[in-house]
Amino acid sequence: MKSNVLLFWLLLTFLSVSFTSCLKDECQNKEVFYQYDPVYVSKDEIKNGYKVGASRTLKSAGKIYVYGDYLLINEPYEGIHIVNNSNPSSPQFISFITIPGNLDLAVINNILYADNYTDLLAINISNPASPVLHCRVEDVFMPILKDPLRGYLVRYKKTEFRRIISCEDRNFGRGWFAEGDVLFKNNSNGSGGSAPGLGGSTARFTIYGDYLYTVDISQLYVFDIKKQCPLLLNKVQIGWNIETIYPYNDFLYIGSTSGMFMYGLKNPALPNLISSVSHWSSCDPVVAEGNTAYVTLHGGTACNGYTNQLDIIDISNIYTPVIIKSYDMFSPRGLAISEDFLYVCDDGLKIYNVTDKLNMKLLKHEKLSLVNDIILYPDRKHCILTGEEGIRQYSIENNSKLRLLSNIPVQ
Repeated sequence: MKSNVLLFWLLLTFLSVSFTSCLKDECQNKEVFYQYDPVYVSKDEIKNGYKVGASRTLKSAGKIYVYGDYLLINEPYEGIHIVNNSNPSSPQFISFITIPGNLDLAVINNILYADNYTDLLAINISNPASPVLHCRVEDVFMPILKDPLRGYLVRYKKTEFRRIISCEDRNFGRGWFAEGDVLFKNNSNGSGGSAPGLGGSTARFTIYGDYLYTVDISQLYVFDIKKQCPLLLNKVQIGWNIETIYPYNDFLYIGSTSGMFMYGLKNPALPNLISSVSHWSSCDPVVAEGNTAYVTLHGGTACNGYTNQLDIIDISNIYTPVIIKSYDMFSPRGLAISEDFLYVCDDGLKIYNVTDKLNMKLLKHEKLSLVNDIILYPDRKHCILTGEEGIRQYSIENNSKLRLLSNIPVQ
């Protein structure tokens, strides 16, 4: 009996030591977190930062927008370049509008609408060399928070500081965590007239009729722009992690990290939710044409998730949209659709024939450095790409042959 008890305790001790060793062996993984510092600005800094100046070199490329013969390029958080693009082979920079905090833009009737952190600006660009501030609508967009001493917390800026944590740390595997107001993020996520211009599929501003629609992380904003100076009519709560907005056939297609929402514009002053489609957590640009919507999902970013695919959604019944096919992708971003041809920013630019939605055909894969979005001209003979290295313009022949027209590099 004693020998059995002794054997039991020896066995228990061995298992305990083995289990502890296993835990130690398993707890060798480490994660790298980058530090993001908070950026605070005062109201005076927001208002006084606006100015118009001579053209300058492109330091970083954000959203792009086409209006007549002009190409407008957002330089994230800095402002907007106005470029004469009447000859895509030789684009000419005209002026630069300094707008602190600017990320998005839209144009109609020679009025450029742009965000200025918490404010919305209406800028007359009838003379692109000398834009004039038409009006400012203050405090329409919410900051992350307001601090009575430091002002508005408007964004976080990545630093070179890193923190390496082991799997024993309580923050291991969380993706991100905060210490006070400092964030740490896992490195693995790493034509004129009355017609509006063209924005890409990653746009957060869009114009439809006499209304400007914008989205932030959780809300849809509706502005009446009949009198050019925007009048905020409504804020519509959508959900969380809203990313993009795309108008088509009296509907707004709104992409989020968790799905696509379709809002009806029967009453354009107050869009109403028609239906939605859910997907795994990923970034989510969307375009639509005919009875089909196309959504790209990419993970490994601030959107979290690891899904990289293209979803094709049947919207013939807008009240019950159905995903009919998903295609694996590398890391897709923006996209554009025209008739039976789909253009996807994925490991460069891919062009597909989507006549058969269930068996689309790859026609062309142009290998390029990270490309974020595309604007396709209506005649499908010209496209503009924006990415980390700058702006590229291509002519398109027979829907699949690309010829580089010009390259505006980031300097």
